[in-house]
Amino acid sequence: MRIVVDGMGGDLAPRAIVEGAVAALEPAPEKPPEPLEILLVGDPEVLKPELDSFASRAREIRIIPAREVITMSDPSTAPLRKKPDSSIRVGIDLLARGEADAFFSAGNSGAVMATASIILKRPPGVDRPALAGLLPTKGGSAVVIDLGANVDCRPLQLYQFAIMGSGFCRIATGKENPRVGLLNNGEEEEKGNNLSQQTHQLLKTSSLNYLGFIEGQDIFNGRADVVVCDGFIGNVVLKSAEGLAENIQNFLKDQIKSHPLRALGYLLLRGAYAQLRKKIDYRQQGGAPLLGVNGVVIIGHGRSNALAVKNGIYLAGRLAAQKLPDWIAQELKAVPLEPAPPEDDSSKNLESPSL
Repeated sequence: MRIVVDGMGGDLAPRAIVEGAVAALEPAPEKPPEPLEILLVGDPEVLKPELDSFASRAREIRIIPAREVITMSDPSTAPLRKKPDSSIRVGIDLLARGEADAFFSAGNSGAVMATASIILKRPPGVDRPALAGLLPTKGGSAVVIDLGANVDCRPLQLYQFAIMGSGFCRIATGKENPRVGLLNNGEEEEKGNNLSQQTHQLLKTSSLNYLGFIEGQDIFNGRADVVVCDGFIGNVVLKSAEGLAENIQNFLKDQIKSHPLRALGYLLLRGAYAQLRKKIDYRQQGGAPLLGVNGVVIIGHGRSNALAVKNGIYLAGRLAAQKLPDWIAQELKAVPLEPAPPEDDSSKNLESPSL
């Protein structure tokens, strides 16, 4: 399994990227069974000294030259127009030519999405690619889509996200008939804005296992297996969940240190705390797959450290081995891409506010 890694992308690049790539080659229980080959893309004068500072396994990593770097301030079209020799463009070109099985980057997510969409192209029936991620729930995990690729969406695009999210959920969780919920500001039929109401009507006519509207708390109680929303809402949900998880951990640390008896209790419960930290730590996921392009593309958190990079590479390897793009294409064929239009109800005021 050949994984292309953007060696120049991310807040902690290149050190954390190189360290994570080296760690991905070490034996580990969670490592994909297929042998991994890592192609590290970036400036050799920057990456080679970093690789040389590690042990012998670093010699197994091949550097693919790319002299330009996409910064977070660059426009999303930079790899396509201004910087064609950037690590993002060179890496995705390798994937498009069939010289790699997957691509991972913790760099400029907009640039990765735009480049993947243009170079790899989209399968029939996909207007826009979407980012899907797994958030922890009471009973396991739920797929949330979109996590930030598309800020403004149309109802048909959210419908397509639901189809792609269901396909990814089948792979990620093994659930054959995932329950799909549309994130809204209430469960009642009359709640929501125009986008929610129109998407709700589309999903009701589909063959998906659609539950209807769900609220924010339903994401984490496990009511739905796939949570559909636009990228603006999804990104707020993701960042809020990450911030809450970090602050819960900090709060617990402060409270444990504040009293000797609490410290004693922690010693008895530290195994449970360790499992909790692992469950809510975004670094354990590694990244989010970009669904709706003809290739496996994983976008990592901008703050990805070596652990997140390693797990992102593992995720890329697993999804490539399971042929994620083929799964998504099959799912798009199985569900009508344009369901029957809902009955017109001119008496319903879709703009009515809801509290």
